[in-house]
Amino acid sequence: MSLDINVIELRESLELRLNDVLEIIEINSAIIDITQNELQAVRAQLVQMGRGGGLIGTINNKISSLNNISRNPQIISRRNIIVEQVIVLFVGALESYLSDVVRTVGTERPDLFSFDNENEKISFSQTMLKDGFKLGDAILEHILNKKYSFQDLKSSLEVFKKYLSIDIEFLPEQKDSLILLAALRHVIVHNSSKIDRKFITQIRDTSYATRYTVNDNIAIDDSLIQDSKDSILNYADQITAAIINSPQL
Repeated sequence: MSLDINVIELRESLELRLNDVLEIIEINSAIIDITQNELQAVRAQLVQMGRGGGLIGTINNKISSLNNISRNPQIISRRNIIVEQVIVLFVGALESYLSDVVRTVGTERPDLFSFDNENEKISFSQTMLKDGFKLGDAILEHILNKKYSFQDLKSSLEVFKKYLSIDIEFLPEQKDSLILLAALRHVIVHNSSKIDRKFITQIRDTSYATRYTVNDNIAIDDSLIQDSKDSILNYADQITAAIINSPQL
């Protein structure tokens, strides 16, 4: 399979993964819908048999109450926790995608990589010398050993520019969204979802700089989630296009 097909498949897999993650947000709604459907089925059976009496009224009340359950404070609190985990999973999905791209290019077309000098040695752990070992694994570990991180936008952009001559340019709002995404992930995982000074420093040059204050709990709405997804896919689209259109292919 050629490199261009592989990178297209990686991009498609990333979008599928993000869509799967988004479905987690609506798990409460899905449970409510299933419960309502079951109650409606029971009600229909009782009506068909001409039985139920007061029970049918009780079922109707339960169905109505389920329509309002999404506004229950406990449900809202649990949904917020789920939304926070969506942010964490989004960052993980992007990190995995970027790593897979480097690994795939390193395996299929290692000649596309540029290193500091032609004599640079690629180092990797001996534990990698197992079944399925590929050159791309070694190149990826070599880059990560240089303290690059695919969770950090600046760091990942430097990897693609330095080693693959891929220069990514974002619209300001897309870049800001990716920076915010990484900053949110940090406080969710490391600071109990409270804004800290590192978060403020990370987003200080973005359009979000004035929206957050130290020690506040983070607030994530559905539009922020959608913006994050769109920015991640734009990032992947640019990488895919740069590799497919490389004059060396």
